[in-house]
Amino acid sequence: MPGGRPTLYQPEFCNAVVRTCGMGLSLTAFAGSIGVCRDTITEWMAVHPEFSLACKQAMAARTLYLETGMLREDATSPMVQARRFALPNCAPLEWCEKVRNEHSGTVDASITVFTGVPRLDPDED
Repeated sequence: MPGGRPTLYQPEFCNAVVRTCGMGLSLTAFAGSIGVCRDTITEWMAVHPEFSLACKQAMAARTLYLETGMLREDATSPMVQARRFALPNCAPLEWCEKVRNEHSGTVDASITVFTGVPRLDPDED
């Protein structure tokens, strides 16, 4: 970057992010471990395709860690609850907790638009 601050990015971060997230930690935790903010990780992902791929692999490694750890624990364990809380954010396609309602048929509705402020007392002029 001519005229700007030199980047702190290092190609070694590709392996480091996969290792860090493979221990169940987030990309934000990885950012903290190398002394940058989460926005920097996002910027590096946009600029360095190899780092973007490594971050995607890292998130998959994190999901693997959280899921396998959950299977090893007693279902009432606080660790299972913590992992269950983390997984919808980590792997939303697989761990989505949204309820989806589908409706069919027609709805008969009317809309009234008010263009002024209604008077409280209709007898006032």
